[in-house]
Amino acid sequence: MMGTGVPLPQDLKEFSTAKYWDSFFKARGGKPFEWYGEWKDIGKLFLAQCGVSKDSKEKVLIPGCGNSTLSADMYDAGFTDITNIDFSRVVISEMLRQHVRSRPRMRWLVMDMTKMQFSDSSFDVVVDKGGLDAILGEPEDESTAGVSLLSEVKRVLRPNGRLVVITLAQQHVIELLLQTFREGWHLSVYALQLTSSSPSSLQPFMVIAKKETRAKLPLVSLDLSWQGASNKFQMEDIVKAVDNENVLRSQGLCEAKAPRSPEINPKDSYENLHPGRRLTMNLGSHRSQYNYTAVIMDAKEDIIPEYRCAVFLVPKGRAHEWLFSSVEGQWQVAESTKAGRLILVALAPNQYVDNILNVKDDLSPLVKCLLPLDCRESSNVPYMTQGDGISTRNILDEVESPLTGAMLVEDVVLSEENTSSNKSSEECFRRLVFRRNPNLIQSEALLIRVKTPPKAEDKGKNVGGTGRKHANKKKGKPSKDAVLTQKQGEELRIDHSYLASPYHGGMIAALILISNNLENWLGSKQQIRSMIVGLGAGLLPMFVHNHLPFDDIQIVELDPVVGDVAKKHFGFIEDERMKLVIGDGIDAVQDIADAATTSSSQNGIEDAERSTSEGGMNGTSTIQESCSQLHEEELTASPSHASLKKLELNWEEKPSQGSAPTSTDSRLHVLIVDADSEDPSSGLSCPPQEFIEDKFLIAARGALAEGGVLIINVVSRATAHHVTYVAQLKKYFVEVYDIEVNEDVNRVLIALPQPRNKGASSDIMDDLSKLEKIVTQFAPWRSGPDLKEIVKSLKRLK
Repeated sequence: MMGTGVPLPQDLKEFSTAKYWDSFFKARGGKPFEWYGEWKDIGKLFLAQCGVSKDSKEKVLIPGCGNSTLSADMYDAGFTDITNIDFSRVVISEMLRQHVRSRPRMRWLVMDMTKMQFSDSSFDVVVDKGGLDAILGEPEDESTAGVSLLSEVKRVLRPNGRLVVITLAQQHVIELLLQTFREGWHLSVYALQLTSSSPSSLQPFMVIAKKETRAKLPLVSLDLSWQGASNKFQMEDIVKAVDNENVLRSQGLCEAKAPRSPEINPKDSYENLHPGRRLTMNLGSHRSQYNYTAVIMDAKEDIIPEYRCAVFLVPKGRAHEWLFSSVEGQWQVAESTKAGRLILVALAPNQYVDNILNVKDDLSPLVKCLLPLDCRESSNVPYMTQGDGISTRNILDEVESPLTGAMLVEDVVLSEENTSSNKSSEECFRRLVFRRNPNLIQSEALLIRVKTPPKAEDKGKNVGGTGRKHANKKKGKPSKDAVLTQKQGEELRIDHSYLASPYHGGMIAALILISNNLENWLGSKQQIRSMIVGLGAGLLPMFVHNHLPFDDIQIVELDPVVGDVAKKHFGFIEDERMKLVIGDGIDAVQDIADAATTSSSQNGIEDAERSTSEGGMNGTSTIQESCSQLHEEELTASPSHASLKKLELNWEEKPSQGSAPTSTDSRLHVLIVDADSEDPSSGLSCPPQEFIEDKFLIAARGALAEGGVLIINVVSRATAHHVTYVAQLKKYFVEVYDIEVNEDVNRVLIALPQPRNKGASSDIMDDLSKLEKIVTQFAPWRSGPDLKEIVKSLKRLK
């Protein structure tokens, strides 16, 4: 036991899993758990040896933060620019609730510290307290997690940055640190004196690695003057390890672990193509300016290549992303380039260049021996990379949020090759991008020119696809591009009748599946309730508000700063029909499901009492029999099946004939999930993992009114995510449909709790006509999605 009521894992490898730590922090119940001391134990040495002051503006990263008070204590001591990451969603949610108001500048992000989503050179100080020890496990464990963590730390630290590791300095840990931070790093080891009690018999140490601007190999300094009651054998091992390392360094017998050029098999590994082969290696030599990692992939047999060979340069700061780091992602890149052999090259984590294209001359001699024999003397081997497709960019605003991090608002004009043929080259778009996932466009809106209204009261109207005037534009010289220049007597506004994101059109098209129900609800004057989880820039909510006859549109967004940005830059409004709620979307759906269950039970009791008062016991008997049958099913069914039966019982209980639906019914007719994931390294960009889990899907079904629909945007380059999510939906919903968008990367999944053919037309085009009629009668869109085209991609998943 760890003194917490949580047993130690049977296998120490479980320390590297989010599942274990989720259960650990749940069991702690919010009580902090400190590894190797508190700030009062390490603060004095930290300040003295790191060369930082309390009032400094250093950017600090704490990976594997857990629920330690370290970051809060550092914040109170003057280090207010702190980012905390942990792969346990449980602990990040807990810490966010604790500190969001009292320490507003501190950030809490769900992130794997071995696959960070930060740009290169993002932090001045990284503080690891116990994290490296936990993921390394025992000396005999063949774990690469520790190497990955230190590699990521090297990447995100700025020149002259410092890594501070609080560790028990077991032999395999201290040796990894000594070997990793050699050339270009100054390493110091200090014994810590704890004022608080520690359950461990081992002495904690502070290891500081400072990133030098010049490549050199200094000796490691060891200071034991801070030690308290220490473990004699532990001290001897550490002294021996440091002495051995310094002997190697002083005699020039060790080198930094820099990658070198591959040894080429004289019998040929590279002269010919070997379909489906994939190899990895390091590239670099004493003559090259940079070091690289490379993946060599020969096209699979079913691919017809357009190029014999090509080199692909991974964009700067993106090597950790799923597309470039996973085997499946790398093969997707290879297939997209249509090369017989693709050499996928990334700069080593500790290398920094302003423009990755500048490395071509340095790289060419290194990859020559990896080319097929008939390409080695050719100058026509293409070098490729992935650009953003933007010809003109004007940054309007950059906002920092303690929840989401940095958000960028920009006006852009796409380059000609990234503009569809039916679009004018004069079109300009406004984008919202989250820095934590910079390669996913969070929202994109079409800008149109509108003459300035003569009256002040016209400001803010959103009729006919116009939005609010954009105030607070970034000061400075206007863009030279005519599209981005605001002329006198006119302004650029958001066209809310246009959905730039194709998947938004898919979400609107999904309503075709319930168009018969929508027609019936409108005919009976029933209030139509909808919820959209995830605001983004507010473009989908505004389209729904302007063009669909929904009476109650509730937008749930976790981050209030996102709401401010949507209102300020994208014309999002609230009125009597549409409200923005700041909170957790999963909790909001669960609340509706819980209220529906309570209301259904209460209605059943009232029906029973009414039947009894009328002189009959049939109503009571029916309820008792149903409950008895449900109880028996719960005892024999799986948990998910039992939950599903409960929900079916609630929906089948109708008010007595002739009675109208109760006004207290809060169940939703339309539930849309349009939220992005905080951790795209897994390949799942949308939605967050929690929206795939049983708990949410059970709640979503319970929150839907009869005939309602759940619509979810799923963005993943990994096919496994799509398969998993579809399987999950089928567990709780009767029918599941799919609209494929953007070459298998983006899909809109639609789930129905009851069969669609119940009163609906068998011809999907008839239902399309019904939806078009509803829209036309309410507010037809001018340049909205082409439903007839989108519906061609709609298919039911068996």
